[in-house]
Amino acid sequence: MRLDHAALVTALAATLCCAACISRAPTPESRRAAFDRDKAAEALMEREPAPRKRAGAIFGDAIELVGVDWSPELPKKGEKVSVTFYYRATDLPDDDYMAFVHAESRGNKGGRIGADHWIAKGLYPTSAWQKNDLIRDEWSLGVPSNFRGTGLELWTGLYRPGKEDRLPLTNRSKIQNDGNNRAMVAFIPVE
Repeated sequence: MRLDHAALVTALAATLCCAACISRAPTPESRRAAFDRDKAAEALMEREPAPRKRAGAIFGDAIELVGVDWSPELPKKGEKVSVTFYYRATDLPDDDYMAFVHAESRGNKGGRIGADHWIAKGLYPTSAWQKNDLIRDEWSLGVPSNFRGTGLELWTGLYRPGKEDRLPLTNRSKIQNDGNNRAMVAFIPVE
C-alpha cells in the first residue's frame, strides 16, 4: 500500500498530536512546584520550636520529628489531650505520608489508643515540603475514662496509606524504638 505525500503528512501530524495529549503522572518535583504554600501557612513555622519533649526521630533521612508538646500537662482519665508534633524536612520527601500514633498504656499491658492522621490536617502534604521547612502538626486523643496505668507512651512513625509500608527510622541507635520503624517519642503521665 502506497501513501501519497499529503496522507503521510496528515498521519504524522495526527500521531504527534496524540502523543502531546498524553498526560504524564505528576512527579514529586512538579507537585512541589505547583503547591500553593499559602494553603500551608497555618502549619509552617518560621522559628525552631522549643518543645516540652525533644524527639529527634529521623524517618527516611527526609523527615525529622523534632519534638512534642501536649496539654494539659497532666491529663485525667476521660480528658482530651491536645498534642503537637514538630517536624523538619531534612530533605525532600518523595511521597505523601501519614503519621501513625500508638498511645500505649504504661503500667497496664494491652491498652492502646490509635491516632493515625494526615500531618498538618492534610493542609501541607509531605510531597510538597521544601528542605528545612518546620511544620506544626496539631492533633488530639482522648484518655479513656477506664484508663489503667501510669501514663501514655507515644509511639509514632510514618507510612504511605494504601501501601502500609513504613518509612524507615534511620537513626535507630540514637532513639528508643521497637525495631519496626516505630519510635517512642514522649511519655504523657495520666493523673
